[in-house]
Amino acid sequence: MPRRSAERRAALKAAYLGLETEVGSGPDLERRQRSLERWAIHPWNWLTGTDPDTGRALILTKDESDIHAPLKPFPSYPHLRAIVETIMAKDMLFIEKPRQVMATWGAILTVDWFCRFRPSQLWLLSKSTQDEAKQIMRDKVQHVQTHLPKWVQEELPVRMKPADRFTYEVTVSQLMAVAENAAEREFRGNTASGILIDECAYQDSFREMVAAASPMSGRIIAMTTATLGSPGSQYSREILGYSRHYAGT
Repeated sequence: MPRRSAERRAALKAAYLGLETEVGSGPDLERRQRSLERWAIHPWNWLTGTDPDTGRALILTKDESDIHAPLKPFPSYPHLRAIVETIMAKDMLFIEKPRQVMATWGAILTVDWFCRFRPSQLWLLSKSTQDEAKQIMRDKVQHVQTHLPKWVQEELPVRMKPADRFTYEVTVSQLMAVAENAAEREFRGNTASGILIDECAYQDSFREMVAAASPMSGRIIAMTTATLGSPGSQYSREILGYSRHYAGT
């Protein structure tokens, strides 16, 4: 009876996720190792990867507007691949993003990949407030972690407390949530592997943040939806209009 109940729950979960109910032949340690090695080569392999045990999508995002199937595999849209490839190729990237194209998902999960598969990384995530930055980490990074296959969670554990600092135990890397004003202070005199500034046009200190971050960071990723009237939006228009590192979506 317990086994039948477990099978029923698994079938219901698969239906809820919009996935096939067939599963693979069971754990294969060599196959799992090959998958881990492939995922570690490039973030796109990770984002669009499948569980070798079941063939199901590895990364599940969420769409709160879809009441029937809110959890969805990370989509292999060309513009998302372009974002990922540009993050890998450029030290500085500014992205002008329409809404609902999953650009934030692509950028933050690429940062998550760096922390999972590269040693001793320190990435900072900046929003106008620290609570907003922590919300992104919960909604996207923590969401992905908790929906990974159990064996992947065990191979790539992430300690998610305190809420403003995720620690990747295998690589001893960290992802930190910071507020706009805290980011400016923390950038000066410190060293980070990279900085993701989300909705940079809405952050009045955006210009100062970039100036402070440039000497200390390996990568700067700044992204925004359109807005007018703030110092951040003015500087965003200057950068997005003239920077050779611009990547529009």
